[in-house]
Amino acid sequence: MQRGVDLEAHQRTAKELTPEPYVELFEVRINPSSVLRFTNHPNVRWNDCDWENWAIELAGYGVKTTGESNRPQLRMANLNGAFSFAANSGWVYQGSVIRYRVLLQDLHDGRVSYLRNLWDISKIASLSKDAIILELRAPMDRQDYTLPCRQFFPPEFPYVTLR
Repeated sequence: MQRGVDLEAHQRTAKELTPEPYVELFEVRINPSSVLRFTNHPNVRWNDCDWENWAIELAGYGVKTTGESNRPQLRMANLNGAFSFAANSGWVYQGSVIRYRVLLQDLHDGRVSYLRNLWDISKIASLSKDAIILELRAPMDRQDYTLPCRQFFPPEFPYVTLR
């Protein structure tokens, strides 16, 4: 063991080191009135909201070569069955998840600059007393979801005439 090492200063420096410049902040809406805000980062206040440190991970996020979005999974700690009642009551199926990716420096400076992703909760992939895994889907990835047809009218399309 080295002598003369300031352990507190060493621990402060070690906590500041991060291989990823982004901090992920998750806003989980279980039902319209219940909003939970979590982060893997230590507790932080950002954008006038408090984000609590929680064991949470987003896996499987990406886009296929066909342009179709994957259905990522959100894994969260379910300490003492914290989410079990909401899952068994069916409230989770009305929910959504928003992920904010904020630069660490912007988080410390209080700047509201971020990348945002939004998903609806599709189903509960797994539920135990220790963890819950939610399968997410894009808001456009629903059954019986149709878009209005495109209308070609002037002035946006000047070569079209109405007779």
